Amino acid sequence: MRVGAGAAIKAEVWTPDCADFDAFLAKIPPPLGAGALRLKDRGSAKGLLVEAEAVRTVEDISRFGGWLAYLKSR
Repeated sequence: MRVGAGAAIKAEVWTPDCADFDAFLAKIPPPLGAGALRLKDRGSAKGLLVEAEAVRTVEDISRFGGWLAYLKSR
């Protein structure tokens, strides 16, 4: 499912080699998974996504503009 209207957040873009990325993905537990992320100025990149069902009852932290900003606010 692609979200059409969402909040822009800051992200880190890394370029690991394929073997490292595959090993990393193997350690990611559900409800996380890999998918295509739309980037503001660089097209798209593979990244971590969360299943929609998993976020129905959690706080939306998009207003902070990214994970690091959210952590600093706590």
